[in-house]
Amino acid sequence: MSSDNFVFFVSTGKINNFKKLADVLKEIFNECPMTINKKSVSITETKSSTNHNEYFNALNCVMDHNNFDTFICNVDEITIHFKTKQFQKMLKSINNNCSIALYVLKSAPYKLNIEALSKDKVETERIVLTLLTNEDYKKPVIKDIQSGLRFSLACSKLVEITKKFNNTRSDYLFIESSPDVIKFSCKPQDIDAESREFLIRLAQISDYPKQKHLKFKFSLKFVHFFMKGVDISDNIHNEVELYISYDKTKSDNFVKLVISYKIGNLGDIKLATEGEFDE
Repeated sequence: MSSDNFVFFVSTGKINNFKKLADVLKEIFNECPMTINKKSVSITETKSSTNHNEYFNALNCVMDHNNFDTFICNVDEITIHFKTKQFQKMLKSINNNCSIALYVLKSAPYKLNIEALSKDKVETERIVLTLLTNEDYKKPVIKDIQSGLRFSLACSKLVEITKKFNNTRSDYLFIESSPDVIKFSCKPQDIDAESREFLIRLAQISDYPKQKHLKFKFSLKFVHFFMKGVDISDNIHNEVELYISYDKTKSDNFVKLVISYKIGNLGDIKLATEGEFDE
């Protein structure tokens, strides 16, 4: 098929990275936009809940065109919208040993084709996902925090922390800072259950807050869901960076946590979630 028949066509042998990304999207959002232009594939979405136990969340993932095996885009830019659970379910059904192609044909602009090709190039499977009609999505910009608390640690450690905390059915993740230690803790719903704490010595930190002691509270489930995108077997990209921005002078005691790591070699992913001070 001629490349002119495609609105866009991208392919990669790193299907596991796409599966990890799909797992994150499914857990946090019901629907999601994907924007493709001549330089990148990006996913940017927000979620705001009326439930007082849930905070506003924003996610941003940018995958550079050079990180794909094949990258064709015959328009300046296109944004498609899809159901995240359907997208994740379709990718999950594909063998990890396959390469994957995502494309939209000019003749069928509301169909996303997901094509899997076995490594021996003998077997091909094509799944078609019906896209949602265009909507006016709000696209957030997740900026790097210029002031506040910054630190990094091994991805496997944060995955371990959030997984163990989530098993206690806690609602919140508490992050507490002191001069040389960051403490992660949770409060199990069962008052008789053992509380969980992790102390992390600061390996890397900048813009450290002047206050000697601060404690923040964030939604545990969103941080746990977001860390599902980490491939802990990837020894190349094995660090996660956390930024906490806060301003006690504001009436709402503004607190924001930004977590970022790499999705394999495809690109960077960031989650921004609002929180609050825990006095």
